[in-house]
Amino acid sequence: MIILKNISKRYPEGSGFRSVLEDITADIPETAFSVLLGPSGSGKSTLLNIISGIDLPTSGEIIINGQNLTNMNEKRRTLFRRTQIGIVFQFFNLLPTLSVIDNVILPMELNGTKSKHAKSLAQDLLDTVGLLDRQNTFPDRLSGGEQQRVSIARALASDPPIILADEPTGNLDSGNANQIMTLLSDLHIKFKKTLVVVTHRNDFIKLADKIFIVEDGQISERGDIS
Repeated sequence: MIILKNISKRYPEGSGFRSVLEDITADIPETAFSVLLGPSGSGKSTLLNIISGIDLPTSGEIIINGQNLTNMNEKRRTLFRRTQIGIVFQFFNLLPTLSVIDNVILPMELNGTKSKHAKSLAQDLLDTVGLLDRQNTFPDRLSGGEQQRVSIARALASDPPIILADEPTGNLDSGNANQIMTLLSDLHIKFKKTLVVVTHRNDFIKLADKIFIVEDGQISERGDIS
């Protein structure tokens, strides 16, 4: 599903460069729940941005479903991401001027889904994450845990095969964090998505099929978790 080939990422710094990722190679299996585990600053969020096509590696290739994102221009990567990848952000990234349901509808409308059908699908997703009764509420009236549930519904809205979650519990208290972890695991099973979660929390280990340790710009695989 997701193939990383010799991925390196360097940023200009002073008269030289700062290396964030160095020669990373990994295969992330289809429909698996994979965790990128590591401390803050280890390069895991940078790696997730490269997987999503938001950023490009300095060298190496990222191949998703046989398509090489590193050979695409920015417009093609954006269009690819709209249909193939849903993203859950740490800070939710909901549009404050749109209601809950309109936040979920938006990615479907960008992909050309007709409004009536998009609304029905959005209501189904909000029901799935337990927030159908808040569909007409604005994000600032929701708790952090509720906002993240909306973010998850939005990520699923275009029915992408891949869901990427960047520290999805990093802005939540422990109670809400546990609920979001369980919800992601349940939805991964229900919808058979390829789920990749970036986290520094060891709690995710018990839910994962694959664990990749990202540290000092390198990656290693812990292996299958029974």
